Amino acid sequence: MGYQKEGKMRKKSFFWSVYTAVALSYIIGYANIIPIPEPDYPLHGIGFGTRAIGMGGAFVAIADDPSAIWWNPAGLSKIDKLSIYGEMSYLYEEGELPYGYYYGPYDSGDRYTSYSKGTFLPRAVVLTIPYRDIGIGIGAYVPYCTIKEDGEFTWKDEKIIPAEKGKVRRVEIAIASGKNSAFNLGLTIGYQWLTTEERSFYHKVYDGTESVHWYKEEFEGKGFSASIGGIWKVSGNSSIGITMGTHTPLKGEKKYQNYYYHSRHDTVYRDTTYIGETEEERSLPKFVRLGAFIENEKGTIIAVQIDFLRRDYYPYVYPAGWYEPLFGLGEAQLSLGIEQSMNESIALRAGVYSSPKGSYYNGDVFTFTSGFTVKCRSFRFEGVIENMLGGDDKVRIGSLSVLYEWL
Repeated sequence: MGYQKEGKMRKKSFFWSVYTAVALSYIIGYANIIPIPEPDYPLHGIGFGTRAIGMGGAFVAIADDPSAIWWNPAGLSKIDKLSIYGEMSYLYEEGELPYGYYYGPYDSGDRYTSYSKGTFLPRAVVLTIPYRDIGIGIGAYVPYCTIKEDGEFTWKDEKIIPAEKGKVRRVEIAIASGKNSAFNLGLTIGYQWLTTEERSFYHKVYDGTESVHWYKEEFEGKGFSASIGGIWKVSGNSSIGITMGTHTPLKGEKKYQNYYYHSRHDTVYRDTTYIGETEEERSLPKFVRLGAFIENEKGTIIAVQIDFLRRDYYPYVYPAGWYEPLFGLGEAQLSLGIEQSMNESIALRAGVYSSPKGSYYNGDVFTFTSGFTVKCRSFRFEGVIENMLGGDDKVRIGSLSVLYEWL
C-alpha cells in the first residue's frame, strides 16, 4: 500500500510539474511581447547532436548524451562519465534566390536566379562533468545556420556577390540533478550571437532606360538564453520529457549601404549612395518541447516529440494564414524517430521532423534524417544526414561527431 501511495503521489507531482511548466511557458511567450522582425530567410537546423537529429529531433525525453545541453538539460544528470563531444557539419543549399534579386541586362520581365552553396561548419564542442548526483555541461555550438551565394557582378569596378547569410552561435552552461531517481531536473543559461548579411543587385536595361539598385545589410546582435527541463522515468524502458526556453532580444548594430542609379538615353537622373548604421533588435522563437519514448526488449527505441514555437511577427510582413498558432502557444513542429541497436557497438536510426509554416515557406516542409553509431572502446563515432523536402529550397546537412568518455 505504501508503494502504491508513493507512486500515486509521484504521478500527481509530475503532472502538476507539467502543468506548471506549460503555464509558465504561456506567460513567458506572451508577457512583454516585443514586435521584432526576424531575418527574411530561414536559419536551417534544429540544434545539434548527431544521435538526436538522426531520430528526427525526438530527443527531449531521452537526452542522455552531451547534446542534452540543447535538447533537455535534465538529461545531463543521466551521464555518469566525464566526456567531451565534438561535431562538424557540411551544409549544402540549392534553389532560387527570393523575389528581389534580378540580374540583367534583359528586355522585360523579372526572373529568379538559381544558386547552390556548400560550406563546412564547426557545429559543437561540449564537456560534461558528473559529480555525485548532479551533472554539469559546458558547451559552445551553432544551432542554426544558412548561407546562399550566387554569381558575381561588377558595377563601377566593384564586385558584388548577391547573398543571404545567417548564423547563431551560443555558449552555455547547464546543471541537472536527479541521478538514479525517477525525476531529473535541469537548468541552462547561455549567451548567443546572431550575425546576418544580405546583398542584392538589381540591373535592368529597357528601351533606353538603365536602372541599378544595389543593397547591402549586415547585422550583429547578442543576448541571453535560458531553458529549464525535466525528465520523468515512467518505467524502466520509457520516459516523458519537457523543456521550455526563452531568449532576450538580440540587440545589436545594423550597417547598411543603399545605392541607386537611373539614366535614360545617356542622361543620368540619379546616382546616389546611402551609408549608415542603426541600432536594432531581433528575436528567436521561445519554445516548449514535450516528448516521450519507449524501448522494447530488442533494443528498439521509438520516440515522438512536439515543439511549440512562439514568434513575434509584424502583421504586415507575415500575412494571416502563414502563422498558425496552436493552443495559444504558437506554431507546432512534430518530430518522430526510431533507433535500433544491432549489437553493443552499432546502432542505426531514422526520423522525420516538420517545419511549421512561417515567414519563408508558405506550406509544410519535412526533413528526413538517418544516422548511425559505432562504438570503439572509449570512443563513440556518429553520423547523420538531413534532407529537407518541400519549400523553395533543397537543403542537405551532413554531420559527423566523436564522443570520448573517460573510464
